[in-house]
Amino acid sequence: MQNQTNFSLSTILVTPMEPSGVPDQRICITRRVRRVTAPSFSNQVQISEVTPPVEPLQLTSNRSLSLSTPMLVPIRSNRELTFEEACSDPNFTVAPLHAGFIPRNAWGNQPIAFGLLVATFFRKRNSMHCKFPFKLYNSLRLTLTCPAFFKYIGTRWITETVFIVDKIIFAKLLGVRSIDGSFFHQQGNFPSHGFEELQFIQAQKIAREQGIGDFDPTNIRFLRHASGRFNINSTEADIFQLKWTKA
Repeated sequence: MQNQTNFSLSTILVTPMEPSGVPDQRICITRRVRRVTAPSFSNQVQISEVTPPVEPLQLTSNRSLSLSTPMLVPIRSNRELTFEEACSDPNFTVAPLHAGFIPRNAWGNQPIAFGLLVATFFRKRNSMHCKFPFKLYNSLRLTLTCPAFFKYIGTRWITETVFIVDKIIFAKLLGVRSIDGSFFHQQGNFPSHGFEELQFIQAQKIAREQGIGDFDPTNIRFLRHASGRFNINSTEADIFQLKWTKA
């Protein structure tokens, strides 16, 4: 009986792996193997085995040997992550300094997992470095640099002074349960920090000008700061000046 030969994965893969564990190109097997354990990929990447047709190899003894060349092709899911999945995925990261987060001296140079950012900053009780204006400003910076984050953040600038808030998404980000009371009540975070909500007719006009179209006014709110100090070009010093006041 012939000895069964096992080949290590490093002798089979010819495409280098990315740090995330997912290759950018197809992974090809360079020779026929008898037993191979498929690599485990992160981010729910599945592996399918495809056997392309290969012309038989003609031998000198008039015998033909048909070679099969398996090919591993990563299949990426097109389904978007839910908020909970994004929070639990360690590879779903944010670079705070690159996004322009404040206070700048509170953030390191390395990316941070989105779930850790939510737990240690956005859902942390208001304090010196976690005040509501900081949370709002940083959320807007994140969607300004990466608009795709809106589905997880819920805030976005639409003009230099006006921003929109999806109160359901933003409340989930901050861990708020009493949404209207915490955000829009007379003593809520927005009015007590000098923010004012636009009337529906005015909001509708801006929405049409900015190509937003129809929106649900019960969930989507258009806001701006009454003094104009909080805007898309605000500096860290400007945001530090925003104080909680009795509305």
